[in-house]
Amino acid sequence: MATDMPKDTVPRPYPAPGPPHDTAPAPTHAPGAFSAQDQIPVDVPAVTEIQDTAMTPEPDAPPDLTPALHADAEPVLVPGTELPPFPLLPVSAKNASCKIMTFRPTVEEFKDFAKYIVYMETQGAHRAGLAKVIPPEGWKPRRSYDTIDDMVIPAPIMQVVTGQSGLFTQYNIQKKSMTVNDYRKLANSKKYCTPRHKDFDDLERKYWKNLTFVSPIYGADVSGSIYDEDIQEWNIGHLNTLLDMVEQECGIVIEGVNTPYLYFGMWKTTFAWHTEDMDLYSINYLHFGQSKSCAVGAVSWLLSTGFCLQAIWGSLGWSCCCLCGPITRRVKSNNTCRD
Repeated sequence: MATDMPKDTVPRPYPAPGPPHDTAPAPTHAPGAFSAQDQIPVDVPAVTEIQDTAMTPEPDAPPDLTPALHADAEPVLVPGTELPPFPLLPVSAKNASCKIMTFRPTVEEFKDFAKYIVYMETQGAHRAGLAKVIPPEGWKPRRSYDTIDDMVIPAPIMQVVTGQSGLFTQYNIQKKSMTVNDYRKLANSKKYCTPRHKDFDDLERKYWKNLTFVSPIYGADVSGSIYDEDIQEWNIGHLNTLLDMVEQECGIVIEGVNTPYLYFGMWKTTFAWHTEDMDLYSINYLHFGQSKSCAVGAVSWLLSTGFCLQAIWGSLGWSCCCLCGPITRRVKSNNTCRD
């Protein structure tokens, strides 16, 4: 999986919004009882935007990854021809409604991480700010999870939420270390387990209604990954992007940015977008456990409300983050994705 297109040759699809994570109104939360995920930001080439529906590429017809041009751009001529090599379409032609897209790569397509990310962008996946990739059937990043029970979560945090009327502030209080096995028992206990619910919408209502009660414990920021080391495809610890080069060639290690972090979640644990998530793509893999959901606001909404949110929360420190309830952030351009 070699990336042969450096970032500085391909612009981002749109300017990344600037507010830091404490003003980000689009948190992710894990409604399930217990889950574990690997996460790392990735710096990959960005190309174009296209299509309104989720598409799975045909195995026998690999996508044309030639970058699309703006409608008013000069055509690029192939030597020996008088016609441009592809039709000139507006960049907004695909996924103009900014819907979250789901992709199902084949085994062969899954082998080249960078190439498939470029393909996703040609389909307009980046316009929503979030996309879901379902690995090929049978692919597993780890042969067995039976050996991780004794792994230590060094600094779990209690997430204390205050607020009302759709505007909340979350404070993180560090707790003593515990093993994964201890955390699993805690997450599935009567106090912390997921409540009974009819469907996802019912569960989301319970999340916002009970957000300020019974503060959950989050096994966050555990340095490392539980991928098997010999896994080649989409290995979060070895994606071969520019961020890997920062570590390999410059010796600069930024934990959680160019190295993976592991997270253990329970009902109501919440992870808000961070500053680096505004500037770099982030990749997460849900290893096991109950599903999680991600709420995404379109860039236009973030920019239009950013000043208001900054005025409300601008003085908050690094030890907390902010959440906007569904009434506050419910606009047509919002999306929710469930893993």
